[in-house]
Amino acid sequence: MRKYDLLPSIEEISIDEKITKSQQQTNPILDEVAATLVEAPMPPRVKQSHEEDDHPTAPVQSTPNMNSSFLRKIKILQKSSTETVVHANTFGSFQNYMHITRPIEKETIEKLEFIKTCTTPQLMFICGSVGDGKSHLLAYLKQNRPELLEGFYIHNDATESYSRTKSAEETLEQILQPFADGMSPTKHMIVAINIGKLHNFYIRQAEANRFNALRQYIDSLQIFETEAEKTTKTTLNYFHAVDFSKVKYYRIDQSGVSSPFYLEALYKITAPHPANEIYNAWKQDLDNGIHTIVHENFEMLMNKQVQKRVVEKLVQTIIRNKMIVSTRSFYNFIFDIIVPSSVLINPNRTGFSIQNTLPNLLFESIDRSDVLLSMTELDPLNSKGMLEDEIITNIFIHADVFTYVKELLNNEEKLMFEKVMKYAIAKGFYKEIAKYIIRSKELLEDEQSDSIYSKFIQYIYSYYKGGYEALEELFIIIEQVLFKWKGSPRDNFIYVSNEAQKDYRLAVPVDLEPKVDEDVFDSMDSDFIEASEYFLTLGFNEYLFELDLRLFEFLILVKNGYCPNLTEINQAIQFEEFYNKLVREAEEKENRFLLVHLQSNAHFEVTKPRSKFTKNKYEVRKV
Repeated sequence: MRKYDLLPSIEEISIDEKITKSQQQTNPILDEVAATLVEAPMPPRVKQSHEEDDHPTAPVQSTPNMNSSFLRKIKILQKSSTETVVHANTFGSFQNYMHITRPIEKETIEKLEFIKTCTTPQLMFICGSVGDGKSHLLAYLKQNRPELLEGFYIHNDATESYSRTKSAEETLEQILQPFADGMSPTKHMIVAINIGKLHNFYIRQAEANRFNALRQYIDSLQIFETEAEKTTKTTLNYFHAVDFSKVKYYRIDQSGVSSPFYLEALYKITAPHPANEIYNAWKQDLDNGIHTIVHENFEMLMNKQVQKRVVEKLVQTIIRNKMIVSTRSFYNFIFDIIVPSSVLINPNRTGFSIQNTLPNLLFESIDRSDVLLSMTELDPLNSKGMLEDEIITNIFIHADVFTYVKELLNNEEKLMFEKVMKYAIAKGFYKEIAKYIIRSKELLEDEQSDSIYSKFIQYIYSYYKGGYEALEELFIIIEQVLFKWKGSPRDNFIYVSNEAQKDYRLAVPVDLEPKVDEDVFDSMDSDFIEASEYFLTLGFNEYLFELDLRLFEFLILVKNGYCPNLTEINQAIQFEEFYNKLVREAEEKENRFLLVHLQSNAHFEVTKPRSKFTKNKYEVRKV
């Protein structure tokens, strides 16, 4: 159960308190909000549903947004928008404005420049995942560097239409026919393709024993293997590839984690730039008196601190859930935290309510995408802290809630969502106000350097950079968890199993020597790292396990005294297997064990007999 579910409802507040609140705040503020909304220029109204007006936290309906240029323009960011899939032959001024230069663009240009010097026709794959920018880059180069693509045949697998009589694999087979075994191609070729379709093509040709040279090159790319399976690459001088799936959207340095790409994309969406059609439409609406919650959410997203924290939260959920959030998915994510579902369904609504503010859309929109579903796990309302308790209490007892809210959010001049907030205060919706404030503070304040997430990021950085001091701290934590995982009857002993219901439990001695993956530890020379995985590999003696963020969070709970049950132990299977390997090693190497009688807490030392000629397998003595 979340903390905010325990908040008292309005009905649970005493009658006297209700009357006091009403006398102090309700009428003046409600009158002010109503007057302000009425004063706004009103385009001709269209009859609409009263569902929103009846919402418990919705103020008076303002101007209808059926003519909103901004709402129409911002839909460009939606995954379902036809404009999100850029054809290699089309590239408008807005796409050109939104372009962000990335290292993979430089790599692509260098390969194209090399191919232009080759007299023998070459084949180049631009491969990756859905929505990661392959088509965008091709269209950008065609618009801005047309000389690079002169003489190439370009096949964009994401946007080309297929024959109704042929499958995608058959079409690709036909396209690539000039580069089949024994053929003599006459023209350079570029094929932009998703890795899944390339894999299907590969399997089909392997079964038919065709395209052997091309399949040999695809093997050398090792794009179908995991990191552990990869070996030394080989090259063939007439095939080339750039792989968007290996692009990392974030990096880690000494100060923490960041994403220059996501931040620049977010800045371009919100910047007051002449070429930014989204911002221009937003400004045009406001000039025309069209004002909705969508416009206010966009205004909040213009705040640089909010941009920074939204991106940090996104990267955190990517690391925590090992997700891939492509460029297209990122734009869709931004759309979802600006435009509430109710406004999307019915554009005649203004959507004014606390539930539709950006902080709440970020942490409560579980049904809109996998990204936002994962984001709910980071909701600050899920954690318990003295500050949150103080905020909740003060909202219910403070004489001037509006001033208190402004002070909490460090905003002495203009409060974001001011009209919505005043209406909620006037109506006494203190529970909703508390939720909004706690979530807003999460976006307006920096991540604490001692948070579990920040610590994990520090450990990843130290692992790749060879930071022995930080890794020593991490190994101390892991060692403490080992002795609490199933319990420890005395120093240097751990229990073999969790069978606490039996009369006796067996414990084995362990001698622990820290161990890391030598191929990865201290492998980065630059000031920042772009880790290829979302975990670090470490352990004791000869046994290693993969420590990711979710497991680290759970191990910290155990370190702090939480006793995991059998289900939780089975869910943390990596650590459980690592623990069992240490137990088996001790059973094989050691000749003494500890038997503990649970009821009396009596300890018995069990040793293997030194003499080979004794009938007893073990010797037992009380210690």
